[in-house]
Amino acid sequence: MKYYIADTSLFIYRIKPPEVCITTPSVVAEIKDASSSLFFEVACSEHISIEPPNRKLRDEIEEIARKSGELEELSETDIDLLAKALEYRPLSIILTDDHHIQNIAKILNIPAEPINQKPIRETYQWINICTGCGKKVERRETCPDCGSPVRRKRERTIQS
Repeated sequence: MKYYIADTSLFIYRIKPPEVCITTPSVVAEIKDASSSLFFEVACSEHISIEPPNRKLRDEIEEIARKSGELEELSETDIDLLAKALEYRPLSIILTDDHHIQNIAKILNIPAEPINQKPIRETYQWINICTGCGKKVERRETCPDCGSPVRRKRERTIQS
């Protein structure tokens, strides 16, 4: 049996979920427009299980995202979704268009299927580089040494 872990875009695009589909309370909270909310209530209520993520698995996702340089790009909802997929691994498949979620899913060897876009082809490691002095910095704000802006740069492709 496969467990499909659904991101918000499944409901925004009004795609009927697979038989065994799970999402998180934070995903449901992101469904704001009336038509998507109605679709979720009517079409999805019998096919969707809403489960909170495991705190320990959320911490694990945050650590993996930190190491890959994706942590600043992931929302709390993204982390919840990835933690839920990790809980059901190896039987989980994430349904998402979010490339940052897909990147972490590839690192974790969790399949991800896009909903309305093309999937990512490679997994990347990201770093933050100062545009002034070229120094590698922790956060993507301003450089603590020279005060120049910091930009995100793909450091390398991770072999999967």
